[in-house]
Amino acid sequence: MLGLEKAKLTSKNNSKLIITELPIPTFLRIPHYLTTIIPLKKRSPAEMLQLMSKRKRKFLRSRRAQYHMRAVTEDAEIKRMNFEMIMPYAEARYGKGAANLQNEDFISMATVNGRLHLVYLNNQEIACHIGYVSKIGNYKFWHGERAGYPEFVRNNNRLFREANLMNTYMEIEWAYQNGFDFYDLGYTVGLPDN
Repeated sequence: MLGLEKAKLTSKNNSKLIITELPIPTFLRIPHYLTTIIPLKKRSPAEMLQLMSKRKRKFLRSRRAQYHMRAVTEDAEIKRMNFEMIMPYAEARYGKGAANLQNEDFISMATVNGRLHLVYLNNQEIACHIGYVSKIGNYKFWHGERAGYPEFVRNNNRLFREANLMNTYMEIEWAYQNGFDFYDLGYTVGLPDN
């Protein structure tokens, strides 16, 4: 595993910090990226709720009926989701240098080997999620590639937390109901202070 390696070397007057991608025994190792993979065959989404905090469980149980999700299949609507939710959310989260998928790649992912789901709170578009299918050995994976949120959600911390939680939970439900063995939530940068 490539990661930042840290060692404190002491001499009479100073300390040194060595950062290297070469793994060295006993050094502190910080991975570049982390991934979260949820096994879907061990527990149902309802059983997974029991592992969540009381606040999250209460929210998901009391509000789940107000949310629904549908697959987006039309090219124009797929482009709109990319332009209105996915790309702005990535830029808000990672800055102007965020790596966004171009419309052709986004449409291909949503229609050829994956799906784009649009999440509604009552009848209002509140989130979307694009992912794709892979098979590793005999196991079928659903990979959550990107999530997106409209501006009014991104600018309201409470609403964003709720929409993000429900978006993820509904993807877990969908992957479970569609026979996937694992749900891969995707990569995140390894941040040692977070």
